[in-house]
Amino acid sequence: MKKNLHCLKPSIIFIILLLFSFSVAKAEDKPPDIVKPGNYIVEFNKPPVKSLSQTIDKTSHNLFKKDFTALKNRFNGIDVSIRWEYFRVFNGVAIKAGEDIINSIKKLPYVKKVHKDGDVQACLSETVSLIKADKLWEAPYNATGKGITVAVVDTGIDYRHPDLGGGFGPENKVIGGYDFVNNDRNPMDDHGHGTHVAGIIAADGKLKGVAPDAKLL
Repeated sequence: MKKNLHCLKPSIIFIILLLFSFSVAKAEDKPPDIVKPGNYIVEFNKPPVKSLSQTIDKTSHNLFKKDFTALKNRFNGIDVSIRWEYFRVFNGVAIKAGEDIINSIKKLPYVKKVHKDGDVQACLSETVSLIKADKLWEAPYNATGKGITVAVVDTGIDYRHPDLGGGFGPENKVIGGYDFVNNDRNPMDDHGHGTHVAGIIAADGKLKGVAPDAKLL
């Protein structure tokens, strides 16, 4: 019995080593993780077409399509694509790709720059001064919208908002209106977009619009 157990030991060790080597091989054979794709804008060296009379040069675009396909196959990218092509004002493409491919794209000789394509928001607290509307409020212009009524054709106005007067009627900022959906004279906003637009035009409170003294209809 002892002899049989003694004979089994080398076999057990061999099986353990075999299983270990198999698991290592499987780990080494596993393909690298694919980088989650993001949105990018690729700008080409060639200038954009600025006039409708100019002929569009598609050389860079054709080269990029060829190179992009090769890179896509090389990296086995999933959900990697050319989303849009731009020729006028801007010469380039919008793509969805992983950082591994982006690093190779940056090295292409006809590529000027690669920009991250993210969401951009314009805030009223910054945009009024950005277009220098606040400069017109001062002398010698004194153009604040006083004496002007602006009609907003949109989803309505939430006149309860403190920056829009907080009330409704002739003595308020929102002096009147009509609801063409519900067929009544209460222009309360059913969506939000109209209030947003009204704020850009004439908000006068914590936030100030372009013409803070204007009335709204």
